[in-house]
Amino acid sequence: VLGHGALFATAMSHAPLGPGVELLCVAAGLLGGLLAIAATGLVYLAEDGFRRLPIHWMWWPAIGGLIIGAGGLIEPQALGVGYNVIDELLTGRATLSLVIGILIVKTTIWSLSLGSGTSGGVLAPIFMIGASLGALEAHVFPAVAPGFWALVGLAGVMGGVMRSPLTGVVFPLELTHAWGEVLPLVIAATAAYSLSTLLLKRSV
Repeated sequence: VLGHGALFATAMSHAPLGPGVELLCVAAGLLGGLLAIAATGLVYLAEDGFRRLPIHWMWWPAIGGLIIGAGGLIEPQALGVGYNVIDELLTGRATLSLVIGILIVKTTIWSLSLGSGTSGGVLAPIFMIGASLGALEAHVFPAVAPGFWALVGLAGVMGGVMRSPLTGVVFPLELTHAWGEVLPLVIAATAAYSLSTLLLKRSV
């Protein structure tokens, strides 16, 4: 129904990356791993906090919904599936205010609401959070192609949150068809996964 094109079409260059850019992909992956650790830790913290509340558990998702609503008042585009936001981030069209708003608000409301038992999904929120981190890095790192660092950041956060570097590579590639960027995505996702594995104690 949607056709065979990329869901998030990008204009990535296929020129070989220099060693400096590849090293920055490691840095981007490590930053993605840190964000993955922070977001996951916030989920665990929220779960523990809700268990301590002196109210019945059936009210926890309602509180989670209030958290989402409050976040939406701060950054309305953090609500919903966010495909349009992801597209803006991956094509380099997002404003700095949107990038920062999504990074802070979406990470917070997603983690806290997930800890409450109110789940609005995992993949799309991680895409938004990871791409916003990379889009922010694009303001510091050297320019490669519009959306390049957003894509790298997405791969890093996904690899770190899901503890699956292959997932962090395959999903972004399938959705963008940026096949020439396999190496930077592998670098970022592997770095994030390694850091997450080393530092984050997972629940059992």
